[in-house]
Amino acid sequence: ALGHPVVRVAGPDRFATAVQVAAMLGNPTTVFEADGTNFPDALSAGSAAAAAGGVVLLTAGSGQSGPTAAYLAAHPSAKRYAIGGPAAHADPLAKAFVGSDRFATSVLVAQAFFPTPAAVGLASGLTFPDALSGGSVAAMNHGPIVLVPSSGTLPSSVASYLGTAQSSATSAWLFGGTSSVGADIFSAAATILGTAN
Repeated sequence: ALGHPVVRVAGPDRFATAVQVAAMLGNPTTVFEADGTNFPDALSAGSAAAAAGGVVLLTAGSGQSGPTAAYLAAHPSAKRYAIGGPAAHADPLAKAFVGSDRFATSVLVAQAFFPTPAAVGLASGLTFPDALSGGSVAAMNHGPIVLVPSSGTLPSSVASYLGTAQSSATSAWLFGGTSSVGADIFSAAATILGTAN
């Protein structure tokens, strides 16, 4: 209705599609590699890639995918970041961000690329849709997506980052309903950040 043409950006698989996205972005020379067979590390990489003017390319688990390897070979001077253990194993030449779990990895990425965030997005690290949708909101507001558990207590790494972010962040969101992230996690994060919105 708005008159915008819809263009399909696609490769024969997810790995090649990520490279096609890179082409749409002008072939960035900052590359965030994340496991393409599981979602958490790519969620953490997304807002950081947006902030750095980069792209997220996918590894085939702990092995390198052909399309990503070809992209890296064509851009030998690219800055390469491996987000999570599988990507770090797939590309040992990349600067690695590997935490003890998906939550700690998310915090390592946030600390590196958003040391004084203007905003913070929180979403479940156990399912992908809310972080995927919320990641663009966080990135557009100069902040990371930080992954949290669905219930219980905040991981200490997350609590520590939120405590630091509290002094600079003027907005914070927890994406998803209580079936994704419970009120206990929301309350703990809101208390640290000093907001109840």
